[in-house]
Amino acid sequence: MGQKEWVNTKLIEQLVGDLGARSVFGEPTREHGAVIIPVAQVVFGIGYGGGYGEGPAKPGGEEGAGEETKEAEGGSGGGGAGAGGRVTPRGYIRITPEGVKYEPIQNEAVIPVAGIVMVAWSVFWITATVRYIAKMVAKTKQAQRR
Repeated sequence: MGQKEWVNTKLIEQLVGDLGARSVFGEPTREHGAVIIPVAQVVFGIGYGGGYGEGPAKPGGEEGAGEETKEAEGGSGGGGAGAGGRVTPRGYIRITPEGVKYEPIQNEAVIPVAGIVMVAWSVFWITATVRYIAKMVAKTKQAQRR
């Protein structure tokens, strides 16, 4: 069995072809005289590999030693595959008689959480700096007393 016989990419090609905003969010819709087209970010990765061989021709891999001993008449092979993906809604395009407008979908929690993390980070480093300075001042005063 050769490599071309066991590597079949039809399923992968179909999967990649089917990915997109239409398959995830549906067809564009009409609403109150406007056409709404969903917009999504699609990230997809796939990897596969394999090998095929006849195995060692001589026992122990030594040249000219003993009789030829093939592991199996047909040889041996192996392979593996993995895939992963993510679809994230990013917004929609609204087409009206007045014009075309892209309206992003925003996660309202991201900005406040980022602010809280920034404040916590600042408090940590300010506290660490003040403690370090206080220790150095205490060491200096102790050295002056001696």
